[in-house]
Amino acid sequence: MSIAEAMASGLPVVAYRVGGIPEVIEDGIQGRLVGPGCFCEAARAVVQILSNPVLHRQLGKQARERIEQHFRSDLIARHYEELYQSVLNGKSQGCH
Repeated sequence: MSIAEAMASGLPVVAYRVGGIPEVIEDGIQGRLVGPGCFCEAARAVVQILSNPVLHRQLGKQARERIEQHFRSDLIARHYEELYQSVLNGKSQGCH
């Protein structure tokens, strides 16, 4: 959740490429994704973003836009409502 909160605040994010994180951050668009445990790669990405104000602003702007377009609470709530309704109607969503 902290990644989405940072992005919603207009901050670029450097995170590990694990779990659902790559579904939220597009590498090089809203921030940087690095391999799990790659501390040096993560540090280099942070330094690159912080030392380049134009890149920092660009990634931060894209981060906020991504959250606004895909992860707003009203969109997520609608998605869950549709999922619950399909379960109640006996329609699976890819589960057999």
